[in-house]
Amino acid sequence: MWDALDDSLRSGLHALDALHVVVLRPDTGRPVARADGDHAIALDVLRDLPVSLADPRYDAGRRTELSVYVASAPLRTVGS
Repeated sequence: MWDALDDSLRSGLHALDALHVVVLRPDTGRPVARADGDHAIALDVLRDLPVSLADPRYDAGRRTELSVYVASAPLRTVGS
């Protein structure tokens, strides 16, 4: 399952015609410092994304700037 998430994110981000990409993992309910189980694995996948995006075997000569945000509290949108 986690390899599939990694492959999907990496291939999807490489397929985008964008120089800048933001990935947001909304309310995880736990602080990143105390991550365990599935949450820790998901964070590892997100941590590895910049490395795989920078790999010249996959970047097709084009670099993508990546920002990853992990929210540990509920996100509020404007007007809510």
